[in-house]
Amino acid sequence: MSSIKLLKNFIAITRHKSVAAASREIGLTAAAAGQQLQHLEHEIDVELFDRTKRSLALNGNGRALVEPIQEIIATYESLGALVLNQNSVALLF
Repeated sequence: MSSIKLLKNFIAITRHKSVAAASREIGLTAAAAGQQLQHLEHEIDVELFDRTKRSLALNGNGRALVEPIQEIIATYESLGALVLNQNSVALLF
């Protein structure tokens, strides 16, 4: 699974404060979005949310990672634009 997808899922969950609402934004089932979140937490060996049966709250670890993860996503997306721009310039010559 693409790590960037895991990061985007995490940011969507933090924005919506809900796995179900985030899953609708990113086009997954709530179960799949929850599994992606667990996969990310397992990969980095850190819990990002405090969980109860009815709620999900970003914990200190999660809060510390929101901005760096947003920067990673922005950089990743700008790389795609950079490659497209370079290909367009190459076609002009």
